[in-house]
Amino acid sequence: MHNYKAVAILAMMFTLVQLSMLPTGLALAAHPDGDVNQDGVVNIVDVYTGVRAALMLQTLLPDEQLRGDVAPIMGGKPVPDGLVN
Repeated sequence: MHNYKAVAILAMMFTLVQLSMLPTGLALAAHPDGDVNQDGVVNIVDVYTGVRAALMLQTLLPDEQLRGDVAPIMGGKPVPDGLVN
């Protein structure tokens, strides 16, 4: 089970790195921004929440699910697939 947790954590961290590398001034869609808790920053708290949701240890509210669905990233933009994974 620990391997799945490590993979989930790495996947979420990779997604955050990809988001941080987007060109400045790029307008993302209103919801899939990675700021799951909507505190104005994408940080380890959002990663932790996303990992817990991916491992089915926490249920996200519908708006949290929309904000956390930032993968896959194609062409430098999030392409939500309905999953926080």
